[in-house]
Amino acid sequence: MNRNIKAILIISAYMLLSIIIFSGLVYLISNNQYKYLYIFIGYIFFVLLLPKNIKYKHYPSIHKILLFPISVIYFILSLIMPFIALLANIITYIFAAGVWLLVILSYLKNYNIITISYPTIIYISATFISIISIVCREILLNFTYNYGIMRVRKSEKMNRIKVKELTDGVITRNVVRFSIYSFYFIYIVIFSLYYINNIDMITSEYDKSILQAFITFLAFDNIVLNCSDIKTLPTQALTLIYNSLKKSLHIDDNE
Repeated sequence: MNRNIKAILIISAYMLLSIIIFSGLVYLISNNQYKYLYIFIGYIFFVLLLPKNIKYKHYPSIHKILLFPISVIYFILSLIMPFIALLANIITYIFAAGVWLLVILSYLKNYNIITISYPTIIYISATFISIISIVCREILLNFTYNYGIMRVRKSEKMNRIKVKELTDGVITRNVVRFSIYSFYFIYIVIFSLYYINNIDMITSEYDKSILQAFITFLAFDNIVLNCSDIKTLPTQALTLIYNSLKKSLHIDDNE
């Protein structure tokens, strides 16, 4: 049999078994069948603790059969590990962008250390997260790689599966901007449907806070996008002023 075909068949079989086992675990958890889950976990520990060098003719084969479910689980984890790492990096990125500010302000408000309202906290936090996630992308990514859950820069495994490259490709400035606009767009659509029917989506104060945060972000984003035009404005203005003064004072550069 062709080696490539054999490899494809093996991988396909593993994927099929992975789906079956994963679906079974999800079913057990969703139906509160934890005793079977505990039995399965106990089975894993039992098999992993089995000695490998028992002197019995058929023991190696038996040991491989017992290890097979574990190898399937390992295969599942190997498949989804890049996505888990990416998700962890995205969560860390969002937290570093300003979720920490929301937590701190809420804590201070809860203990009456600050007197601002919760809608104001939502406005400040949402605006801060939206702006910082775009402006400070490189800083946030460095924080994510150095101090995130996966510690990408310090982990050989993360480097081996190219998690940094994957994260860099996903968390681009354009993707972040698109995600923010998408979030606000969806929120505004849902809010509008509620508003038309005279129903508050959350509460009127919180709804206004989120909408004001979007307006602030929109204004800021337009400023950033138009910065390239503004950079040349001082030079152009000085040139025009200089030419105007020359005409006014009748100065000729050739004189």
